[in-house]
Amino acid sequence: MEVKIIFKLITSNNNLHFFMNKDYDVKFNWLNENENYLICLKKIFLILMKKGVNINLLRNIDYIHNGSKLNKNELDKIIDISVNNTFNLYTKNEQYITELCEKIFPKIYKILNSTNTNLNENIEELPKYEVSEENIQKNNNIHFEEYLNDDDFKHLLNIYLNKPTILNNLYNYVNNGNIIEDTCIQNYNIIEESPELKLLQDYNTNCSLEFTDQYLYNVLKHFNKQTNLALRYLVYDKLKSKE
Repeated sequence: MEVKIIFKLITSNNNLHFFMNKDYDVKFNWLNENENYLICLKKIFLILMKKGVNINLLRNIDYIHNGSKLNKNELDKIIDISVNNTFNLYTKNEQYITELCEKIFPKIYKILNSTNTNLNENIEELPKYEVSEENIQKNNNIHFEEYLNDDDFKHLLNIYLNKPTILNNLYNYVNNGNIIEDTCIQNYNIIEESPELKLLQDYNTNCSLEFTDQYLYNVLKHFNKQTNLALRYLVYDKLKSKE
């Protein structure tokens, strides 16, 4: 049977953040002779190698599925993609990013090449701008006014002034490889008591997340009782509902 697999490029490179959305995801059809939705990292390697990606690159980037970084020492470990078939390819290495874009993400590669070409061709045609203290002050005042009218900026500034360590904790939280994605949570219509569920219930009450016990159980079941991933998803879901 043919199974659709989606690859997404993610990186902490600021110049590429605007490509990290679904418009630039790449879909491949994989022919699975076993007639199921089970795959392993070795198969992922083979799919990417057939597209010309170097094996050394594949060994040195990270693979994230369902909010969890895959162990590259467990190439044969079974991965269920029946619910979530998206794999995030993560690297900060600029050379690896270029090769991945060239071989796997042609839309990004085309835009990057086009942008670089246009910059090189037109660099001498850029209009000269007279820099004066008046212009600098005017520009700074405009941006300052924008910042003060932004409630999110004022909230972050308040955190920086009163609890600066939280910003460092946030940075560590979003950069440790556990990236939460949109996913489909199945409804099981039953609740099986467990220490893991009790922990989620306590967080749900103490943090005013306001989820039902059934939903807590569904999320916990989806993440195979991994409470850290379940909690991350619940926080993500709560914040998303406020948008």
